[in-house]
Amino acid sequence: MIKDKRDQSDFLVTPKHKNLLRFKSWGRKNWFAPEFDIPIWESTIDMTLTKQIYKTVKNHKFYRTPPTTYGTPPSENDFWKSYNIFAQSHSFVEHLKKVIKEQLLLYLDSLNLIGGKIYALADTDRSFFINGWINNMKKNEFLNVHAHGIHEHSFISGQIILSNSILPVGFILPHLSIEYGSLYRRNKQSALKLFPSYLPHFIPKVSQKERWTLAFDIFTEDFIKLFKKNIKNPQDPISRVVVL
Repeated sequence: MIKDKRDQSDFLVTPKHKNLLRFKSWGRKNWFAPEFDIPIWESTIDMTLTKQIYKTVKNHKFYRTPPTTYGTPPSENDFWKSYNIFAQSHSFVEHLKKVIKEQLLLYLDSLNLIGGKIYALADTDRSFFINGWINNMKKNEFLNVHAHGIHEHSFISGQIILSNSILPVGFILPHLSIEYGSLYRRNKQSALKLFPSYLPHFIPKVSQKERWTLAFDIFTEDFIKLFKKNIKNPQDPISRVVVL
């Protein structure tokens, strides 16, 4: 349907699950018309688990100060590349992995990707892999627009809000944001978001004393096998993935 003026909500589709926010193009009428399907999953994890993670990482110097044991320490902005929190021995790790896996499968199921023919994406007999890091932002800091993976094997990224922060995350929706502006989604402590790794996003300027999040990337088994076969760089963050 042609309208004089549209907005982003005109492209929302009725979701299969209440946690799914999905923007989808209408059927294009010629080859040059834009085509997109942008699913964002919004949920929460148990507050007790959130507070356990938050307390642990706040009291752990490793997540506040770049390591100096091996050679030149990375800059604050590159510190996330030096470890995988899901490979650490914290007591919460296995529980958190289970929670994320449950939310991932719900996300995929809401998109009808489980039990279908898209074998490389969502066959539950296959493994998923995860790499995660802590992001501690101080007052007046912000995170520029970025994406976690723009290639043929891009899968899913996510974040969990650990501190008591309502600062939104901003998304740049392909084709839509240039016309209708960025999409801002409010947050709260224990909020979990999953979204395609190709999706550009950013964090506005922090107005509180600080903001703590746990961010992560999820990969398919096919991609990890290909990566290990072709990439031999132990410094690449993907080399530190563990099974989700």
